[in-house]
Amino acid sequence: MRNCFLSIWSVIDPFYYFFSRLTLIDQTKSSIFRVRLTKYKGIDVVLSDGTVIKKNDVLIKIHLHNIKLIKELQNIESAVRRGILIYQKAYFSMPILAEY
Repeated sequence: MRNCFLSIWSVIDPFYYFFSRLTLIDQTKSSIFRVRLTKYKGIDVVLSDGTVIKKNDVLIKIHLHNIKLIKELQNIESAVRRGILIYQKAYFSMPILAEY
């Protein structure tokens, strides 16, 4: 059942990627993040560091590349080991995200 779900999701994911206007943040595909540029449409917000976000400022929405993660972790039985690997992948993907 799980393999069937992964197969279906693998077929659907490229369409989701295209229609949701996602962008890969690195071409080597080592990052687990995909992003989408969007314009802020809310009221002005002041963040705790003093940064002001105004209407029509360009922001990014960060998406996890779930199917990539699931495929890489599908053969690992231990929940603790899975958690550690997800943490490591996110940790090593953060500098790529910050550079983007």
